[in-house]
Amino acid sequence: MEQVTRIISENLKKIRKERDLTLQSLADLTGVSKSMLGEIERGATNPTITVLWKIAKGLKMPFSRLITQGREPVMLVKREQMEPVVEGSGYDVFSLFQFDEDTKFEVFMEEIQPGARYTAEVHTGNVEEHVLVGQGKLKLTLGDEEYLLLEGEAMKFTGERSHAYENPGNQVARIFFILHYGDMI
Repeated sequence: MEQVTRIISENLKKIRKERDLTLQSLADLTGVSKSMLGEIERGATNPTITVLWKIAKGLKMPFSRLITQGREPVMLVKREQMEPVVEGSGYDVFSLFQFDEDTKFEVFMEEIQPGARYTAEVHTGNVEEHVLVGQGKLKLTLGDEEYLLLEGEAMKFTGERSHAYENPGNQVARIFFILHYGDMI
């Protein structure tokens, strides 16, 4: 996690300076306190996924821009080299491929323990989520509607609705997410 914390720290500083923002103006845009933003930039804290989503939404940019390093022409992602970018209560989120300016998408994998639930931040700016179940089962809640996806099944939806992911099964659910940012960026 130290490497991820360092990457987030460097990326946030770089983005803030590129946009000529003070810590206070960044706090005003994102709803994250000035002191928390300072701690993140210094690498003194590992921010929660909720804080990272607030920052990404406030800056109108993809989540992965905060958590991943620069783009390479070929990238091989090996399981044994993956570190979670977010460790929640019963779930881990891994960034597989960072946001691509040309295609306007990014790819994540989430592993959800049996019985665990993750409530995602609502997205703005025409974000579309593509969800694929690679292993196990997924109960996907969109607003007041619930869907059960089994291994090998997929679904897509627009992210401006509240949404949550829950593992109703008895084995780890491995879920892949492709987030397409449409006209947000």
